[in-house]
Amino acid sequence: MMDRKTMIQSYFESWLIQDRTIWPEIFSNDITYYECYGPYYRGLEQILKWFDEWMRFGKVIVWDIHDYMECGNKSIVTWYFQTLYDGDEDAFEGVSLITFDEFGRICEVREYQSTLPHVEITMK
Repeated sequence: MMDRKTMIQSYFESWLIQDRTIWPEIFSNDITYYECYGPYYRGLEQILKWFDEWMRFGKVIVWDIHDYMECGNKSIVTWYFQTLYDGDEDAFEGVSLITFDEFGRICEVREYQSTLPHVEITMK
């Protein structure tokens, strides 16, 4: 079994190369995955279908990890994400809170999004 950071890097890479082959190895069968804009999926079978459906219309152009931290059975990752979906390009920064089960597999992902560009506000 690979370490957590490598597992997460491999997951991000799977979107870039459009290949989910590694998912059954890294995700628990009862995974719950919360996307950053509201929907969530429960179970490995559902996230595999989600990936396949998403790839019909989209392509991940960039998904770069910036920061990585571990705390107990959780990992926290900050990242930059850029995509082309149904002809529209989008980019944003985000955070994933990733929980691992007792077997070392990912059992929950919670994503949070930060809209770009960031705008500095100066108070007077």
